[in-house]
Amino acid sequence: MPRTRSFRRALVGFVALLALAGIVSPAAAVPPATPKVLFVGDSLSQNIAEALIAQGKVNTINGGTVNCTVGNGVLQGYKNQVLYSGCQNWQTDFAQAVAQHDPDVVVMVTGGWEIVNRWLGPPQGPPLTIKDQEFADHYLAALDEAAQILSAGGAKVVMLTTPYMDPPHPYPEPGTGDITEIWWEPYGPKEPPAEWVPPTPDTPFVSGHDKVDAANEVIRAFGSHGVATILDLNKRICPGGKYREKVKGKSIRFKDNIHLSKVGQKFVAKWLAPKLIEVASG
Repeated sequence: MPRTRSFRRALVGFVALLALAGIVSPAAAVPPATPKVLFVGDSLSQNIAEALIAQGKVNTINGGTVNCTVGNGVLQGYKNQVLYSGCQNWQTDFAQAVAQHDPDVVVMVTGGWEIVNRWLGPPQGPPLTIKDQEFADHYLAALDEAAQILSAGGAKVVMLTTPYMDPPHPYPEPGTGDITEIWWEPYGPKEPPAEWVPPTPDTPFVSGHDKVDAANEVIRAFGSHGVATILDLNKRICPGGKYREKVKGKSIRFKDNIHLSKVGQKFVAKWLAPKLIEVASG
């Protein structure tokens, strides 16, 4: 049993004994402990964890990894590079993080990289998209496995839905690293925008909006298994079912139209912290 939960139960029992002795009122409440929340996943997970750390209402551990996808496989870059997940060994990494931090709640955020086209075997022929059933089934099985690992110590598991994104061009920008133009998921219409170039002639175009919708269908199916609580980040920062750069008149996105601005981080943290406290105490 995690130490935090053992301590809380002991404290409740101690207060009850004091009440029986007449030292404290039987109505006295035990102050709720600040839950320990571990974030795992990709750079958006890091982005949100930073906001909660700054807010200070929950004890937050930032365990995200850039380019993390639990779906693994061989990812297809925009210029047809062969790419791999930034958390190739997530099963081991997640288990170690849980053992090290003994969290009350673990929040998983990986959607931005789950929508990237990939091969689940050798990179031959056209890649799968998140709208292909084989890909969706593989992703769902990975989420179930992740939840079992993350909850092994008694932690509650939370997953956030994936928000819509609208990167203005491929990322990362040329000249910022050894690999250029890893991926570009145009928010787009149903048809490719004029500037879109397929990585290979047989790569199908699927708009970023449709890919996010498909990924969120998998996430909601995962939630129906009863092993995780799904919190709807997409609805929070994309009201009306559309990509939004501004919400309530405030610019909430970073210049890449993917991550959160400082204002956006505060906006999400204000919404998310009480929900995580509720999950921890439920």
